[in-house]
Amino acid sequence: MTESTVPNYPRRITSDQVWAAIRELGYNFHTMATKGVDIYDESCKRRLTEIDLLLENNECCMAVEVKPKPTEKDIAHHIRQLELLRDCLEKRQQQPKRILGAIAGAVFPEGIQQAVIEAGLYVIEQSGDTMKISVPEGFTPVRGKGGQSKNNASSL
Repeated sequence: MTESTVPNYPRRITSDQVWAAIRELGYNFHTMATKGVDIYDESCKRRLTEIDLLLENNECCMAVEVKPKPTEKDIAHHIRQLELLRDCLEKRQQQPKRILGAIAGAVFPEGIQQAVIEAGLYVIEQSGDTMKISVPEGFTPVRGKGGQSKNNASSL
């Protein structure tokens, strides 16, 4: 894997650092799109959204939204991105993958980490030269087509 940087993100935070943090959760992703993944409407004429990082294996995928300083608006936007991704995957394959989401950031303002967790998304936070994922006890990520979240967000 190359040391490519995450789109529109400080150079010292790399997709490799995000990948390493996610691997620590036990997910074994085979591929990672690091240059942004565009999702288009059915006619392929209108771009609906862009996902910063998309990690995939045969069973699931994880979409990661990367922001220097995430906000409540970024959380809502990423939930919508996950819904669009789910719709796209359902249209192109018979057995949809589970869809997981995460928000990566350098600085999380007060209350934002908790809001991300309550939305059923992983929090990936800068910690020196690495990224770390804090998973609170009892956390269940929002999953598309693979289960329900116990958090306050609706399932994808």
